[in-house]
Amino acid sequence: MNLPGQYAPQVLMLLGHAGLTESRAGSSGGHSLLRPPAQISLLEIIRAAEGEVHGSACMLNDGVCGRGGKCVLHQPWQSAQKALLAALASTSLESLAGLEEV
Repeated sequence: MNLPGQYAPQVLMLLGHAGLTESRAGSSGGHSLLRPPAQISLLEIIRAAEGEVHGSACMLNDGVCGRGGKCVLHQPWQSAQKALLAALASTSLESLAGLEEV
């Protein structure tokens, strides 16, 4: 993914704090996954690296719906957010790496 060299250790540290990876020091050390790649979702990785995925706030008026009610975009935006979270949750690290059996 062409990550800058200084960014990869930061991401690996965040993944370790989230319980997704472990690191070992020494000449035979390195980083390894704590679960099989098929059991780690893209949503877990994003949450570990970036925090909670937000976006349920209204798209208009700085995230605040209209006076006393919801704007016309509120429901479609919430539906899109749910679809995004479902897609991220159903995408495994294995499938991203092209390792998934066909």
